[in-house]
Amino acid sequence: MSAQTGSPSLLDTAVERFYALVVADPQLAPWFTGVDVDRLRRHQAEFLGAALDGGSTRFDLRRTHAGLGIDDAAYDRLVAHLAAALAEVGVDEGHVRELAALVDGLRDQVVEA
Repeated sequence: MSAQTGSPSLLDTAVERFYALVVADPQLAPWFTGVDVDRLRRHQAEFLGAALDGGSTRFDLRRTHAGLGIDDAAYDRLVAHLAAALAEVGVDEGHVRELAALVDGLRDQVVEA
């Protein structure tokens, strides 16, 4: 990935846009009612930064999302919103696809069977 993609300001801007899209989505908004979205933004920026750098994250995604009833359709919408947010802030298409694939690879840790 390019240095631009790993830039904290670009990443923060993308995460901000991502959550704006998510909470405005009537199919996803119920999962975020009463949730500290500012806290989620910080965690998401850290998580994506670690993913981009190939590092590890301190988050246990299975435990964090257990009991939320997140299904494949919701996860697909989240990944699509993430890809859209990244594209909107100027991340090139190849890197958007790469990051979307990394996030999609975490599906089994978030989606409940």
